[in-house]
Amino acid sequence: MDDADYISEFEELLKIKEFSQNSKMKVPLDCTYELIAKALKDEYIENIDEKIRRWVNITHIMYFENVKPVTYYLQSKMLFRDGFYEASIALSRTVCEMICYNLLSKTPHPFGDLELIEVPIFRVFVNFLAVPKQIKRSIFEKHIIAKIDRLDDKNFIKSSYEVDKSTNSYNFKIACGQKKSSLERFFEIFKKVLQRY
Repeated sequence: MDDADYISEFEELLKIKEFSQNSKMKVPLDCTYELIAKALKDEYIENIDEKIRRWVNITHIMYFENVKPVTYYLQSKMLFRDGFYEASIALSRTVCEMICYNLLSKTPHPFGDLELIEVPIFRVFVNFLAVPKQIKRSIFEKHIIAKIDRLDDKNFIKSSYEVDKSTNSYNFKIACGQKKSSLERFFEIFKKVLQRY
């Protein structure tokens, strides 16, 4: 479809809007309505084999939880199937954000209630969610703390977790995830530990 076709289709939308606002334009309204309806029907039927093939290829998970992110995830897949790639990409980003917000609504976090967050800092949320909240005691002591060279980094990680004897694990202190700089430091330290693992 070239630029002229897009402009032509948009002109039809402008016409039907204009006709719908004037009761004397019923005949032009009906004709334009039929023209748009036929174009949409033909567009949907066009390349139906390719659309079904895309649908088959992108359908992997057969079980879904009934939550908003999943609804939008399915909508994004349907857009992709029908060839609306840009809309699918834009919606996918929204899905990612909604998944994070859905997780945040079930996780104690230092940012306050979601209703109070007017301008959420998406990357800070993602980093907060990614910090391990519970680490087995043996892994924490032998595979994390023991592999940190710098004393101040070692103390930083130790002070950010507290031991839970009932589960024999270390739990993340939620208040330690309030600052962007702290979260970035966590990942820098964990990255070095993983390189030595």
